[in-house]
Amino acid sequence: MSWCAVLSRHGSSIQRLTKAPFIFASPARSRLQCLHDSLVLKSPRLNHRHPSCVRTPSTFHTDFGNMKKTIYLQRHGQAQHNVNAEPMRESGCSYEEFLEQMRIDDALDSDLTSEGKQQAQSIQAISCNEAYDLGIELLVASPLSRAIETSQLAFPQHHPKYSSLRRCVLEEFREINGLLLNGKRRSAPEIAKRFPSWDLSTLKFEEDVYWTSDRLEDRNDRHDRLTDAMAWLFEQPESNICVTAHGGILGDLINNRHPLVTTVGMGEKFRFKNCQLCKFIVTQEVTEDWDGGIKADESNRTPFKYHITPDHDFHNDLQSLSEDNCAATA
Repeated sequence: MSWCAVLSRHGSSIQRLTKAPFIFASPARSRLQCLHDSLVLKSPRLNHRHPSCVRTPSTFHTDFGNMKKTIYLQRHGQAQHNVNAEPMRESGCSYEEFLEQMRIDDALDSDLTSEGKQQAQSIQAISCNEAYDLGIELLVASPLSRAIETSQLAFPQHHPKYSSLRRCVLEEFREINGLLLNGKRRSAPEIAKRFPSWDLSTLKFEEDVYWTSDRLEDRNDRHDRLTDAMAWLFEQPESNICVTAHGGILGDLINNRHPLVTTVGMGEKFRFKNCQLCKFIVTQEVTEDWDGGIKADESNRTPFKYHITPDHDFHNDLQSLSEDNCAATA
């Protein structure tokens, strides 16, 4: 039996044995060819501790000119695990003290508090304002409940602006995981039951195979998945996207910690507050040293880098609208 026949007949078994998800096929390549490449090219993602979608040049868009998108980044509202830790961090406590307080208040897939829900609803008052259009075309959220619920409350499906939008859960935008239960997600069926309007098709595993009880995820692993997350955003047809995620992972993205992401105009230690919404113009550029192939070296696993510029006018508009809403409800 030929190698192609073996793949055709036993592809699903190979996927289970390697825990490597199938590469997405492009119009020019069959699913079988993509599977063959994922096994033969020996991408470092196949045996990576955090398995993700294996990407080859054929799975990226073929327009290699620079692309721009408007991306809103939002942190979730206050959740059970950071009621006490968040004020401590803002007051300048050490990271170790911050982590210890979250451990004391820890809860599995920590839910929003009543205050966290109110914070998200305050964003809703702005997002649903008929006089101010954010122009959002796609909603993306981490698979953790507090992020999905924040997005759901801030951009309600019952409102005409958001009733027809795609709502996608993306594993790569989850919080720094491991050690604390608040970073462990629920199973896909549980998430689907709680949030039936969200598309979970990007989740590659039903259960949370990424979370580890003995240590926090290291920075290189986080950067790997952020690379995949950004590539995924630019593969989508929508140009105006809102991502609701978490303070730790968003900090990795915009504080110039990622070797392929450059942010200007935010400072080196910007930290999202609970439910804070920021607007950015993001440019995807081809890296100068990409040779068109995939090598075993992590620095060459993607042809793209990203340049992020904040829209400070949006921040001023948001503050003005918030003050108007407060005055109207006083």
